[in-house]
Amino acid sequence: MRFSVLGELTVLDDARQVPLGGIKQRATLAFLLLHDNAFVPASALIRAVWPKGAPPTARKMLHNAVSRIRATLSETGVEDPPRLITHAPGYLLHTDRGRIDLATFAALADRGRAELLAGDPLRASRTLHEALGLWRGPVLADLVERGISWPEITTAQRARTDALEDCVEADLACGRHAEVVAELEQAVEAEPLRERLCGQLMRALYHCGRQADALGLYRRTRAALIDRLGLEPGGELQELHRAILNHDLGPHGVAASRPGDSGGAVVLRGPEPVAAVPARRAAGHDPEVKQVTAVFLAVRPAAGADVDPDQVDRARRRSDDVLAREVARWGGTVAGALGPVWLAVFGVPRARDDDARRAVPAARAVVDRLRADGVLTAGLEAVAAVATGEVLVRPHPDRPDDPPRISGGVLDTGLRLLLSAAPGEVARCAATERITGRPEGGPVARTPFVGRDHELGMLLGQVDEAVRCARGHLTTVLGDVGIGKSRLVREFADALASARRDVRCVVGRVPAWPAEATRCSLPADLVLGAAGVPPGADADEVERALRRAAARLPGPGDRAAAVLDDLRAAVDGGGPPDPWPSVRRFLTGIAAGRPLVVVVEDAHRAAEPVLGFLSDLVEDAARVPLLVVVTARPELHERRPGWGGGKPHTCTTTLEPLADADIATVLDPLLGPGGAARPTADRAAPPTRDRLVALVGGNPLFAVEYARALRGASGGPVPTGPWPVPHRVRAALAARLDDLGAPVKAVLLDAAVLGDAVCDEAVAALGGCTAEEAARRLAQLERRGFLRGRRRAVAGRPAYAFRHPLEREAAYLRLPRSVRVRKHRLAAAWLDDAARDLPDLSADHRRLAAALEHPSAAA
Repeated sequence: MRFSVLGELTVLDDARQVPLGGIKQRATLAFLLLHDNAFVPASALIRAVWPKGAPPTARKMLHNAVSRIRATLSETGVEDPPRLITHAPGYLLHTDRGRIDLATFAALADRGRAELLAGDPLRASRTLHEALGLWRGPVLADLVERGISWPEITTAQRARTDALEDCVEADLACGRHAEVVAELEQAVEAEPLRERLCGQLMRALYHCGRQADALGLYRRTRAALIDRLGLEPGGELQELHRAILNHDLGPHGVAASRPGDSGGAVVLRGPEPVAAVPARRAAGHDPEVKQVTAVFLAVRPAAGADVDPDQVDRARRRSDDVLAREVARWGGTVAGALGPVWLAVFGVPRARDDDARRAVPAARAVVDRLRADGVLTAGLEAVAAVATGEVLVRPHPDRPDDPPRISGGVLDTGLRLLLSAAPGEVARCAATERITGRPEGGPVARTPFVGRDHELGMLLGQVDEAVRCARGHLTTVLGDVGIGKSRLVREFADALASARRDVRCVVGRVPAWPAEATRCSLPADLVLGAAGVPPGADADEVERALRRAAARLPGPGDRAAAVLDDLRAAVDGGGPPDPWPSVRRFLTGIAAGRPLVVVVEDAHRAAEPVLGFLSDLVEDAARVPLLVVVTARPELHERRPGWGGGKPHTCTTTLEPLADADIATVLDPLLGPGGAARPTADRAAPPTRDRLVALVGGNPLFAVEYARALRGASGGPVPTGPWPVPHRVRAALAARLDDLGAPVKAVLLDAAVLGDAVCDEAVAALGGCTAEEAARRLAQLERRGFLRGRRRAVAGRPAYAFRHPLEREAAYLRLPRSVRVRKHRLAAAWLDDAARDLPDLSADHRRLAAALEHPSAAA
């Protein structure tokens, strides 16, 4: 009996194909085959078979599937047949690994890679071609088509690409340049950002006399990397490009990449541990100072336990997969491991405004999963630690393709916490405790709702229009983080509930990370809300509400049963991979009987199928009163430039910063009576309030966070010196900076140094780009709302200033002290030469450089 997963799931008994039953039985067998001869907990199988949430009867259904698989395996007449063993609390599929094509492929690929490293490309080519010949299509193609998406499938597909690259490397070493071109062209088209494939095709084309095609391929790859990732090609590909330009390419290419090289080591040393993070630096970037949250994990023998080294090694190898899967679900990056310690980082290469809030549950999920999946066998324990703080992110000066390095005391802090953590504990540093120890909202809901009456009236008017015309309408509300989008739609929903009881309002949110989808499913939220299911309803209440809703839909009576199945699938996540057509039909059916408002928040996070659903929902509602309200950050229009435009019954409104008087109204109850930050008996002193108003730039979230920080700092007077930036404000600003592409962000950081003399030639003088490139990027930053044009030119060039003082400060502090010193001196030299009418600015830059270089003297 042979098992095949490299293509559709197939079981052969001699030449006879064995029938495998339904999708749940096939998925169960497939997951066991991917973990052959290893214990698989029943809970892990349930999550794999029902990835979007298991029904209450899942364990019984799994038991039935296992029984049918056992019966199928027992019908074979071979000696030593595969056995499916119950190993409480899970199962183990015991079989000869040579019967599974994936295991055979892995063994052949490893052997071919070893032969290539040993300098025998001819034998390596034969072995690797044999390995690739086992593939009949994508891994478990039939299950993937039904919505299965396991990390193990992705790992296997990547292993095939690795083997293909090794095979091509062997063929190129054998001089088979023309033979590999066609296959490489297909592979590069499928994975245009895979630099090793691109380099191999460039070498093959060059040796076939197609130098122009090789150079054209490099230009396309470079453009794709910059456009999609904001990254220049790696050093090896750039070196290959230069060699082709100079006709200086040897018979086998230059600096051929090592087979199976994955990079990503971790270096921990004192007093400032350093870790390599697997994200390439963008060309031309200086080092950056960033706040990150680091997760440390150790799997170790318990104190006094006598554990076999092989047992420890097996547990740590299994821990690799668990850590990678759980950290990825929470949006972090695994940096690597040194001995028993793994490191994952949240905030590098890209900061998010909730890095710490994701890192803690990610660490908890890893520890819990290790225990649940049986990784922590007798005598082993897992501990984790989470630490938050500033680090220096430093690209390699000579090899731009190498991972950047991070260094900082936060890594020392995390290691100390890890060493003192109790078994099963997730220890947190004081900074992480402060960030994660309070609710996300706080007093925001208690502040006055001001400055948005026009937008609220517009939304209510859109409801009236949708009801009057009996047509679908789409309204998009755009705004930066903290500007008040969620507060506006909350007030809108409350107004509908009190004034328009004939209208049902449904609110859903696009989850930020895969892990969040387990408790925030947009299809389920929309279906449950439209069906009138109250929050906290049990399974029976949900079922009754879905039945009532399906029965009320227009159409023939026998359609209700099919609709009900679709609704159940959307709610429990066990349906087809694309639930949106059935959700769309249900919502338009509900709107046909009662006006419906659908609010979807954070659409900038939505995948393309979700955006397509929202657009199609409005078009399908041609004759029913349905209003779709979407909130998003401005980057939605960068992904979908035509979103919400050019179609009838669509409109977009952008929330601008609140007026100073409105921000003062927001601040008064927070700094007034009862607020510990007030310096007088009855309210905030005007200087304090006015200083805050000027600082927050019309952003109500920033105002609330500063007021909360000042109120909680002490019961005495408000500090008169510089105020520390609250964490949520700092995190939001950091995320906004990292939303920019690397070349544009580099210009913004230089602009932060220039301050009051920002123009294209000044930016170019700081060394990051040409004046023409700087002009384009400054205009882009103006469109994104970071900068505004100034009436007064600088050195005869169009000038810019920061719109928001906090954004300038955040950008300025991204640069390390030594980089700021150098750039201030460059700015002073440029001003001396090109803007002699601004001598005070030149002197200011020199004073700042001196103060940064000698802080004790400046003090």
